[in-house]
Amino acid sequence: MIPTRPPISYSEAMRRMRLADLRRHGEGVVNLLAELLFAYKNKDENMPHNFEIDAVISACEFLLEHYKGNKYSKDFFKSVLEDMQKERGRWKR
Repeated sequence: MIPTRPPISYSEAMRRMRLADLRRHGEGVVNLLAELLFAYKNKDENMPHNFEIDAVISACEFLLEHYKGNKYSKDFFKSVLEDMQKERGRWKR
């Protein structure tokens, strides 16, 4: 008799797919996610730090090139990228 695994939920299947996608992109994506989490945890709403701005810019650039989903549009990523580039100019340190 061949052992079978119990079925997994849709959300668990999606989580596994996202992790597989991240593994395919390698260490660069891992570092980008770490930078985003660090920036989020240490965010300053009134005066963003360079590392916060850089992390979001890097994420936008990566997503503009690689995002294949339909939940977010390329225009959304472009808009966030433009906003962060303006912020970078405002808060040069």
